[in-house]
Amino acid sequence: MMEATQKYLDGCREDLDAAKALLDAGQPFYVPFICHQALFKVLRGYYLESRNSYPLADVRLNLIAEEGGAAAFLSDEDKALLVELSFFPDAIAHSVYREKLWKHSENAPEILDRTRHVVEAVLSKIR
Repeated sequence: MMEATQKYLDGCREDLDAAKALLDAGQPFYVPFICHQALFKVLRGYYLESRNSYPLADVRLNLIAEEGGAAAFLSDEDKALLVELSFFPDAIAHSVYREKLWKHSENAPEILDRTRHVVEAVLSKIR
């Protein structure tokens, strides 16, 4: 495994730990955004490992998965999560999305569980 890939995967694990810590502390607001970051890193790691190049600098998880080949083994539900979370970087930057962020934070435990599932599916193809 390339060193850069390992750094992405380490960052992904750190993000998952941070999301869990926020949930445990009763602070779910940023959990979906952190889940986006975890998925972003694992998908970039997969892309790098499978294509031996870096993907375009795009935060849309579904596009990274498509271009990198991960979409081929992800379920429709997994791909729906990628689409659902792809708006979070913009949402954090623009307060107009605050209501949508709050709505997603209510589902933070489920989003974290679904994120872990996708991460494990991608990791199983890297190992």
